[in-house]
Amino acid sequence: MLCGDIGQDSETGIYYFDRFGNLELLLREAGVCSVAPIPLGPRPAPPTIPATDVPTGAETGEFVLADAHWSLLPSPTDRPIRELRIYQVLPKETTHIANQPRIGLANAESARMLLGSVPVEADGSAYFRAPANRPLYFQSVDDAGRAVQSMRSVTYLQPGERRGCVGCHETPGSAPPTRALLATQRPPSDIRPGPPGTRPLSYPLLVQDVLDRHCVRCHDDGGGETAAPVLTGDVTGPFTRSYENLRPYVRWYEWGDASITQVVTRPGRGGADESPLVEVLHDANHHGQVQLPDDDLRRIYLWLDANVPFYGTYREPDRRRQLEGQVVGPPGLQ
Repeated sequence: MLCGDIGQDSETGIYYFDRFGNLELLLREAGVCSVAPIPLGPRPAPPTIPATDVPTGAETGEFVLADAHWSLLPSPTDRPIRELRIYQVLPKETTHIANQPRIGLANAESARMLLGSVPVEADGSAYFRAPANRPLYFQSVDDAGRAVQSMRSVTYLQPGERRGCVGCHETPGSAPPTRALLATQRPPSDIRPGPPGTRPLSYPLLVQDVLDRHCVRCHDDGGGETAAPVLTGDVTGPFTRSYENLRPYVRWYEWGDASITQVVTRPGRGGADESPLVEVLHDANHHGQVQLPDDDLRRIYLWLDANVPFYGTYREPDRRRQLEGQVVGPPGLQ
């Protein structure tokens, strides 16, 4: 290409540029701008990328996880992982400002819903179907129903796509194990839905229901030492009395100083691990040995691990319904 053809008066050469920033001149011709050179010599054919589409239908794809215990930071060795929770982050259709409207205690939080959970095999592997074209994230969960590790980013599937993970935040550059995975010796799991109040998340349905059945008979507003904190579902503004009063007993991740950790989620430091509320629930001397059934404990753990949200929606009519304890479905745009 002649320099004048591109409106330049410089003569661009061809250089060899290595990864250390060194330049070596290979060719320069007077009056010629050597731009976009094309190699004429033979070179090895690039590898063919295997197809990742699977015949699962237009609206789903598949995930394969090699080992949920494999993490970048040390994972607790005394907490075998039994299942994965699958969450979907929901689109914000209202304002662009992070806390308008506010979802809960956490700063700059996003609305979400729990799609459900899938089993993790004894070798840490999982194989499951998931909705396509949705922003998803996962939590690995132990025997007790408490999250061991949680994502702070999202992933997507294209329709009919199969994607794989080596571990839960595994060391960069890690290769998947060469052994056969137990999960791939069977058909992919379907997601098992969670309890009421999770599609989308709703504190009144998920948590207040448990408090009403086990806690409010003592933690009411009748006064006396046993009343504090009051855990009734009375509306006190954008939230309820119990939600506001549980603030000192819960911990969460956020963009701000109240976060459990500022930069990363560390294995064994989820909301259920860090919140003093869990110790209270397991205190044998707590109000005549009040013991929550396992299903109700798991609902509390799920809420804590989901970052203690109150609302699962941004739309004002749906927020009013959630505040009143009514069922609200997923948004139309998912």
